[in-house]
Parts: sequence; C-alpha cells; structure tokens
Amino acid sequence: MPPSIKFALAGSVISAIGVILWRLFDEDDAAERVRHYELLGAGSTMVLGGALVLLGLALAALGP
Repeated sequence: MPPSIKFALAGSVISAIGVILWRLFDEDDAAERVRHYELLGAGSTMVLGGALVLLGLALAALGP
C-alpha cells in the first residue's frame, strides 16, 4: 500500500476520533474552563487528522 494512502487513511481515522471527542465533550453541564481545554484538544486532533489527509493527497498527486 502506498504511503499516500496510509497517510490519508490514518488522517481520516484521527479526524474521526477528534469529531467523536468534540461531540463527547461538547456538553452544557461541563465546567467552562475544563470544557475549553477538552474542546481545544478535540479540535487539534481534528486538525492533525486533516493535515495527514492533505499530506496523503499531496503525496498521491506528486508521487510516482
């Protein structure tokens, strides 16, 4: 399996985990400060997943 597909698949899985964490921590009864850090972590997980997907797409476009 080419590395570009591996990056895209890993990015998709990591991004999906970030979305699940975002939905899990996005509750009204959580303390404001704690919720802020949890959402920041979930958002950064989604960004990392998106970056891996873009890296995989770039490798697929520029690779052999």
